[in-house]
Order: sequence, then structure tokens, then C-alpha cells
Amino acid sequence: MEAFIPPKKGKQHALYIVRELLSKEPKGKGTAVSSALRYFNNSTKQKSIAFVLSDFIDANYEDALRIAGKKHDVIGIKIYDQMDKQLPDAGLLKVKDAESGKTKWVDSSNAFVRYSYEQEFFRITEYSTQTFKKAGCDLLHVKTGEDYVRVLQRFFLSRNKQNDYQENNIFLFSMILAQTIIAQGDASIKASVNKNKILLGEPLVLTIESYFPSGSKIQFEQIDTIAHFEFLDKPVIDSSSENGDIKVIGKYTITSFDSGHWVIPSFTLAKGVKTDTIPIDVVFSDFNPEQNYHDIKDIIEVKTKKEGIPWWIYATAVAFLLLTVIFLARRKKKPVVIAKEKIVVNPYEEAMQQLTDLQKENPDTKTYYAELTNIFRLYIFRKKEFFHYKNN
Repeated sequence: MEAFIPPKKGKQHALYIVRELLSKEPKGKGTAVSSALRYFNNSTKQKSIAFVLSDFIDANYEDALRIAGKKHDVIGIKIYDQMDKQLPDAGLLKVKDAESGKTKWVDSSNAFVRYSYEQEFFRITEYSTQTFKKAGCDLLHVKTGEDYVRVLQRFFLSRNKQNDYQENNIFLFSMILAQTIIAQGDASIKASVNKNKILLGEPLVLTIESYFPSGSKIQFEQIDTIAHFEFLDKPVIDSSSENGDIKVIGKYTITSFDSGHWVIPSFTLAKGVKTDTIPIDVVFSDFNPEQNYHDIKDIIEVKTKKEGIPWWIYATAVAFLLLTVIFLARRKKKPVVIAKEKIVVNPYEEAMQQLTDLQKENPDTKTYYAELTNIFRLYIFRKKEFFHYKNN
């Protein structure tokens, strides 16, 4: 809580509040809607109309708002800027939180980053809207740069149809929020254009210069419609101040799609202070009627090629085939093992041949029986396919 001004009536008190708002330097940082509402509930006992101005980038103020809404007529005004809603596509940005002082690099060229930034704005807006609605309080959304006086007037006029006691608050609150107070005195206004003859749809720049001496009390209404003309872009407003005097220059880019002789009406600043009317001729483009007439040709059909298999598919297939051939050619061949032909021997004939050879050798008795035993073993192995001394 930075400061508290007790409520009073009168124009001087309203101007005092304006001065305090403009000159007050906050000591702390951050947004604490709940703390401000609780202080208001405890300090203000009499029922009153309370305006809460904030960006409402905060949370957990539902209870304090509900208590204030039961006792007072609370009207919230959510102020936001276009930059709060939409992050520009400007590449890598170094941003700083105005409240916490923290800095961070943000890639604004990333579409997902910009989408998330926008969704966060909608989340905060929806949260504040639902919170005020549940508390039975009204919430206005005012964008910086727009005519907030008209927003407030529409709001209070709509409420006047239901509540007659709020008539006097239109003037009071409009006066408190007014940023540019201008007056009659020696005020002047003039309008000019860069050309008085344009083609259909050709841009035309309308310049309005207004001068207001210090201490004046007249507010110039913004221009939003001109008969037979359309606005092509947002107006560019430039203001300067010197010794309390204010000079405002507004440039409006307009055009017309209605051929004929039209007049930009005068713009009134105050009684007896207004601009002159400006005549504008809107014509078609010039042409020579003596030239040959060329009719519009019929639409020429363009023959499209039949869709076939793309060439790169053929190239890929050929490359794959060549690689396969090279791989198969360079692969080492496994040696072919030639199985030896198995010689089939008759066990009986082999044994008889060995006995014949043994008798011819005529060895001693011990050698004879030893060789005879071996011949018998070999015969059994050939015949029964086992060879074991013990079994034999």
C-alpha cells in the first residue's frame, strides 16, 4: 500500500487526485490487488462507488473482491496495451520485467512463443473477467491509445437505464481520468489535404492541426467517420507542449470508392472554432475514347503434364542396383569343400585278406595271436560299428 486519499466531494479534490496520480513515485514493485482491496474494505465503512484501475496481472484476489462487492459498488478498469496481447515478430529480444527487474532473452520469431504469449494474455483476461463476474462487479477493458471517455460514457449510460443514482458519476470519473484538458480561449483548428482530386481508391492524407492554450477546458473529439470516405489506416497523432500550450497534429489516411464531387465537412473544436470544408473530386482514371477497344480475352487453359513417376525414383533404383552388383562382385566366395569319396570295404573280405597276409608272414606265436586279435576287433568294428577293448 503506497498511499491513501480519503474520499471527498468537489472539483478541487478530483484535481488533487489527478496530481497525486501523476506525481506519485512508487516505492515498491509488483501488483497486489488483494492487499489494496483489503485496505479499502477496512478503511471505508460507508457505501461508495470504487474504481479499481489495474492491468490485473495478479491472482488470488477473489475473496477480497467479493467482500468489497457486497458492501460497495466496485467497477474494475483493466488497462492493457497491444504489446501485452501480441508479441511482434522481431527476432531475438532481450526483455525486462518492469516489476521484478528480471531480464530474459525471447525468440519472438518463433511462432509457438508468440502463440503462448497471446494465450497467456487471454488466460489473465478470462481470469479477471470471471472473478469480477462471480463477485457481482463490473469490469471494463480499456486499451491504451483508444478513446476511453467514450468507453466510460457508454458504460455509465447503459447503467443509468437501470440505476438513476449514478448520473453524476459520469462527469466526475471522466474528469478524473482525462489526460488532455483543452479549452476555448484562443484555441484554433485547421484542416488540409495533400490533393483535392483523387482516383477511385487512391489514398488521400487529411491533416488536422489543433492549438490549445494553457488553462482551456475543451476536448476535441476523435474523427472516426466521414461521409463517402473510408479510413485506410490508423491515424498518426503527434502532440507537443510549450509553456503549457498544447499543439496536436493528426494525420488521417482516407480514400473513396464513390465517384463524384464530395465535401469533407468542417470539424468543430468549440463554439465559433471550426475548420473550413474541403471539396474533393473522386474520378475514374483517364482514357482516350479514340483508341481501339480491346475486349477482355477468354481464359486460356494451360495444359498440365500427366503425372508420372518422378525421375528421382528411377535414379534411386538404378543406383541401388549398381551398388548391389558391386557388393556381390566384391564379396569373398566361400571355398567349396569337396567331400572325399568314402570307400566301402566288406568286413569279411578285409578280415580274410589280413589272415592270409598274417599266415604268409609266419610270425612267432605271441605276435601271431596278437595280430589275430586285432584282425578280429577290426572285423567287429566294421560289422557292428563299435570299437572298445573292454567290450571285446
